[in-house]
Amino acid sequence: MKSEEDVKMQKVKKKVMRKYGEYYWERHILPALEFGRTLCRKLNATCTVVELGIVFHDATKFAFHDLNGDPLGTKVCAEMLREAGYPEEIIEKVVECVSYHWGVHRGEHTAHSIEAEIVVNADALAHFKFLDDATSEDSKKWLCEKLEFEWEHMVSLTEARELGAEMYRQFKERFKSTPTQSSQVVCG
Repeated sequence: MKSEEDVKMQKVKKKVMRKYGEYYWERHILPALEFGRTLCRKLNATCTVVELGIVFHDATKFAFHDLNGDPLGTKVCAEMLREAGYPEEIIEKVVECVSYHWGVHRGEHTAHSIEAEIVVNADALAHFKFLDDATSEDSKKWLCEKLEFEWEHMVSLTEARELGAEMYRQFKERFKSTPTQSSQVVCG
């Protein structure tokens, strides 16, 4: 039998998943959740906050059509969590995770919790799962720049770097330049 907490979590996930669409949910959110759970265990963080932070971290952009991310997204996030019955303490922490995610993208580094750091790190690691999706030269260039930026600025936790080291190595190998592959995109 599922706990009350599990029921609330599933209700929120289902509602937000419909906003994202199945493809984005499966290709990005689920891998980010997997990385987030692993980092929670390693760092003894509050998994509920991390999972909800991951669920909502991109929802403002994709699901609620707010390309600036914050503050509309945090308001929608807080409202949905209140409707699901989460206490204000959890809601505040999840809102911090979502705000910090958007702040990192704007060059602001103001995390106050390990949970917010985990959300950003798990998000960045999940983007390495998109390597096979980059098929055109433009998409390869975009992904290359994105992954280099995120490895440098978003994968900040030692445990996340250890978790992502092999993916980063594979990414660098795939995007390195060789004399016989002159049209291949080159990353740093």
